[in-house]
Amino acid sequence: MHTLPIFGTVVRAYGFALGRFGTVLRLSWLWMAIYAAALFTWGPEVNAAMAKFQQTQDPTVVQDMLGQIFGLAIVQLLAQVIVMVALLRAVISQNYREGVPLHLFSGMPDLRVLGVILLLVIAFMAGAIGLAMVVGLVAAILTAAGAASALPILLLALYALIIWAGLRISLVMAVASVEPNLGVERSWELTKGNVLRLLVSIILLALPFVIVLGAVFFAVVVPAFGPLPNIEGLSQQDAQKAIQTYMMTVQTALQANWPVYVAVTTLLTLFGAGLQAGFFGHAYRSLNGMDDVG
Repeated sequence: MHTLPIFGTVVRAYGFALGRFGTVLRLSWLWMAIYAAALFTWGPEVNAAMAKFQQTQDPTVVQDMLGQIFGLAIVQLLAQVIVMVALLRAVISQNYREGVPLHLFSGMPDLRVLGVILLLVIAFMAGAIGLAMVVGLVAAILTAAGAASALPILLLALYALIIWAGLRISLVMAVASVEPNLGVERSWELTKGNVLRLLVSIILLALPFVIVLGAVFFAVVVPAFGPLPNIEGLSQQDAQKAIQTYMMTVQTALQANWPVYVAVTTLLTLFGAGLQAGFFGHAYRSLNGMDDVG
């Protein structure tokens, strides 16, 4: 069993996303352009319909947009999977395919990743239904026994279990990209004894990204639309309404500047893909004894 190097993996992830951004761009630009075109074409109407739904809670306002919503989701899924597989294979093999101007698809690795995503979504939905039934039953028993105060502890333990299971299968895409299997069993095997290290690594990986996005939000969005609503002392319903009103203002501005939004979203998606591929690709390499970093 190999140990995941926390800082080494995070540093290498940023090293790939930033230091090899040219590689990320070469292997991603075609599918990112397709995604951006779909977002540019369907996005304004979908965004307007979803904003109206949030405001009115009337499901009929999105019925006419189901085709566009579904189409945009499919394009986004395909683009992100095909790009992620290409980047993961580049990181894991250390073959950056210099001179290749664009990437179309990887073939079976793409199909394996799509297949395992579908299976995991189905398993998650079934598990969520089962867990909801179990939690409801246990909550009723605890309430009847006068031990309702133990319910938060139960929920906390449940959340911890879900996070633990998610970390154990976090290498599924990396495995399925380079090995001839769906990756669930292999990911479970590779991450044994490294769950806490994975959790800390992911937090450290996300922290700079979140800080930069937060700084941009307060430097750009807040001056343009005013400070976030003050919800201190408000009821939960009034607080939600105040936040919803603020977000509606932001969404209206997005509608008026949609090309800029599409460009920024595509760039962030591109960088995020490079960062994830760099992290999970090097995590795979380390846990297979292919990387020697500390």
